[in-house]
Amino acid sequence: MEGENELQRIKIEREGSSYIDVNNILKGSWGGYKECYGLDSNGKVLRGVYYNSYYRYVPINDFGFFYGRFDCRKYDGVIKLPCYEFYLCNRNGRYGLLDSDGNIILHTAYKNIFPYYWGWYPGYGIRYFSLFDDNISNTWNEKYKDNVFLIVTTETGKFTYNLITRIESKVYDNIFISGRNHPQIMYKHEDKYGVMDIEGKQLLKPEYDYDNITYKLYQTYKDIQWEIWLENGLLYGRIPINLYDRCFRVKIDMSMECFYITERGKKYGLLSAWKNNVIEPSFDEVILRKPKGTFFAYQHPKITINRKIDDKYVGNSIVFVITRRGSNYWLYNAYNGNCLLEKCDSINYQEGVNVYHNAPCVKFTKGETAGYVLISGDIIDNQQYDEITISRNKIYVSKNGKHGILNLTGDAYVPCNYDSIIEKGRNKFIGVNDGQEDVYDYSDSYHNDYSIHEPQSFSRYAGTYAQDEMGYSDDDIDTIFDGDPLAYWNID
Repeated sequence: MEGENELQRIKIEREGSSYIDVNNILKGSWGGYKECYGLDSNGKVLRGVYYNSYYRYVPINDFGFFYGRFDCRKYDGVIKLPCYEFYLCNRNGRYGLLDSDGNIILHTAYKNIFPYYWGWYPGYGIRYFSLFDDNISNTWNEKYKDNVFLIVTTETGKFTYNLITRIESKVYDNIFISGRNHPQIMYKHEDKYGVMDIEGKQLLKPEYDYDNITYKLYQTYKDIQWEIWLENGLLYGRIPINLYDRCFRVKIDMSMECFYITERGKKYGLLSAWKNNVIEPSFDEVILRKPKGTFFAYQHPKITINRKIDDKYVGNSIVFVITRRGSNYWLYNAYNGNCLLEKCDSINYQEGVNVYHNAPCVKFTKGETAGYVLISGDIIDNQQYDEITISRNKIYVSKNGKHGILNLTGDAYVPCNYDSIIEKGRNKFIGVNDGQEDVYDYSDSYHNDYSIHEPQSFSRYAGTYAQDEMGYSDDDIDTIFDGDPLAYWNID
């Protein structure tokens, strides 16, 4: 460095728990010091001072030039970014950005500048890292260096700066990276939050709420908060961002399956669990079942029926969803997209203890017809029977003074041709006609050649750690913990 011989040398010595230059050329105190930290381009020995702001050793020669090129009389600290020939500089508690020739890219006028890598990380998907993370190798940085950007803190807010394109975003109230499973660059504007890319382009407008506990973005529908995220530039990794005004992902039970409520122009539609379009937004509302009682996340129930057909069990999954347009109602199976009822006067989910484990059958009226859509998707109504009563896991029917009992799929336990029926436990029935008795015993069979994967209940122990955090159902807690959710903590 020209003129070095006329410069006074720095002299680093320990003072308490820090290190200082006793010749007062290098300003401030440093967290550590290494006597030899390699050689500069001219073959001169470099020392190492520990830069507390970014937790890195910074090379400096005896004459006070960081990296043998940046004068400590001009900057209090300079640290090279792991990618590219860019350097963060610090002076009087303010930060800026230089290139390798010392040209100013960002003046030392900012409260903070922090560099991040953002992009695809093999085996993990979209991830972000501080560029000063020890876990990132130089080789890996080089391979993915095009995805480096800065978050810059000003007096009034923050903006992003892309090192490749030299594009900076608008200044927002706050910019940060959040989301454990689905990392996103979030920005805050007037108490609402949105999502941007590394060049500051708005991907989601600032119209969402942010939860500081779950680190997630939320939107509201029917007084329920629905998480929203982007993955690979798509809503939930599946749906184009601009296809709808809003899109709500509705989780199905405790599984990873879901369906979607779509909104456009204040009208609502549905996408099935497989993202197949059920109906374009044309309804005034989508009516969901009541939450199961957990505050962890809303879950819509699904039930799967296995019916024996030609000596083989055939599965069918049902997720009932009611929609309304004006005064008429429709019923869909949001799992496969089928329309089950249309233009009804009323459709209601049947909640409560009278339906076994809240099995989600549906009651409807349409003109003179009234009845139920069962968990199999089959319909029974007053055109078939004079009376229909659902109690626990049975359906009691009568027609012209005769009685019968059906299972929850509409198949007969006992045909509807008896004067009276005597129940002997859960699976044994006696049909009586004029004193003549017929016995129907299903003790050795499995629910009359069908089986039900019943939806689990998550209501009686809602609010407990065992249920809301660990996912134990009501039945699990009754069986495993004898009805005491606190017994979870006794598991070794």
